Amino acid sequence: MKNSMLVVSLLAVCTAGASSGRTGAVENGASWEPSRIFGLGPVFSLSYSPDGTKLVIAGVAGTQLWDVASWSVERQFLGHQGAVHSASWSPDQSQIATASDDQTIKIWDASTGALLNTLVGHTDKVYAVAWSSDGATLASGSGDTKVRLWDAATGTPLAVLESHTSTVLSVSWSPMSDRISSGSMDRTVKIWRASCGALERTLVGHTTWVSSVAWSVGGLASGSFDGTVKTWSPSGSDDVASASLDQTLRQWNASTGAESARFRGHTNLIYDVSWSPDFTKLASASVDGSIIIWDAATATLLQIFDQRGDYAYGVAWSPGLANLKLAAAFLYGPIRIWNPETGELLRELLGHQSRVNAVAFSPDGRRLVSGSDDRTVKIWDIEKGTVLQTLTGHTWVVESVLWWGEGEQERVASCSLDSTIKIWDPNAGTLLNTLEGHTAEVLSIRLSPDETKLASGAFDGTVRIWNVSTGALLQTIPAHSAWIFSVAWSLDGTKIASSSTDHTVKIWEVASERLLQTLIGHVGYVYSTDWSPDESLVSSSEDVTIRLWSPRP
Repeated sequence: MKNSMLVVSLLAVCTAGASSGRTGAVENGASWEPSRIFGLGPVFSLSYSPDGTKLVIAGVAGTQLWDVASWSVERQFLGHQGAVHSASWSPDQSQIATASDDQTIKIWDASTGALLNTLVGHTDKVYAVAWSSDGATLASGSGDTKVRLWDAATGTPLAVLESHTSTVLSVSWSPMSDRISSGSMDRTVKIWRASCGALERTLVGHTTWVSSVAWSVGGLASGSFDGTVKTWSPSGSDDVASASLDQTLRQWNASTGAESARFRGHTNLIYDVSWSPDFTKLASASVDGSIIIWDAATATLLQIFDQRGDYAYGVAWSPGLANLKLAAAFLYGPIRIWNPETGELLRELLGHQSRVNAVAFSPDGRRLVSGSDDRTVKIWDIEKGTVLQTLTGHTWVVESVLWWGEGEQERVASCSLDSTIKIWDPNAGTLLNTLEGHTAEVLSIRLSPDETKLASGAFDGTVRIWNVSTGALLQTIPAHSAWIFSVAWSLDGTKIASSSTDHTVKIWEVASERLLQTLIGHVGYVYSTDWSPDESLVSSSEDVTIRLWSPRP
């Protein structure tokens, strides 16, 4: 390798596949498209630029271009409808090829990020792509067991190489000839002649999947799920890079073996995400025990509150920018409140007897409401750290809470796995109404911007809209055929987004109950979603990514 630093990507096993299908009808010719992804997520591929100054990282979070000197993200390549398993630079460093779960290979302009071509031909997920040394040909490997060769300039299919009996996980060109090597789940490495498409040799020795193959000037190396790296020539001399499992990007000195830097986001499913009051930042909560604050414009990690050994389930910002606070709910520990600018821990609230699932600030920012597995809703005085009210009535876990109104009209809402939504007077501690209609556990509630309606999402797959004052059920939208984890109103109150275990986010027009679009990209349960004023939508998932979807004019 030209660069003396060896980068090792540690990733998590991702078992869920992306949903397929067309996007829904779109109002006024506009639609939402992925515009930014926060964090690394599970990483499947690393590729240095030929001059060693750039690094391309590919995985569940799409494709990211990093500047090596500053270790910062320069650009994201968003366009695949699935995880990206492989990324490869053209020899002249002008283009990047990516291979994806969506069965395509895409070619991008490395300088501008523009999509130049999409290569279609594989009939299963594409796990590998590589450029020939002269830049004229691309090779790809797929779950359809085939290696395909493409004209890199035009995208024209040139040849199909068939001999593997299972998924092809890796392909690599010899730097000195027209040979191609491929590694497969069939436990073999095969060597091909690209000029004629002939199988030259089959290398047998690995005892399970061959996940990576790489040529040096003197030979070939292969890496396998059997825990071994094998060299197939005694003269091989290049460094060998490997991949393993923990969702951090690590930089190593190849000479000393010392770790010199580590870059991370969340390392486990992201259960909640929330915009700051001015919509310039995002806060996310993960069961890896961390709360992360992100710069919304650049996807840069600004602050991390790491409660290692605990699990974070909910996060909430205080209203307004004066005396800004951030609260988070945890499995084992107390509710914690931080100053999000300085990172100072301001308060810990102890009182629940079990996991806390959700928190929300009062409109004046001086009190907090929380919902817990102990079936109670608690009202807290933040300054004193004391419980003002304990609201009882739910017969099962409380999943989500809200607070709105002023003075005598202040109200708190809570939803539960007992299939109900309850409206409370937080000052008197009395139950005002119980909303019944869902036929399964209710996971999410959100208040409309005008504070007259409540939207709820449940395991019954429906989004229901209620009159806040009377408790009357106004609308029932059969939104998903799977569980709904989150609902969110657009800031103009005309649309609702719903996220689900079906890996999608759906956008609905409230008045007509019309599906405007289905957002496809996550490869795990989508736990949370939220809107910004510019109609952008953020979502967080089991796949360890946060995705920002922006409206396309």
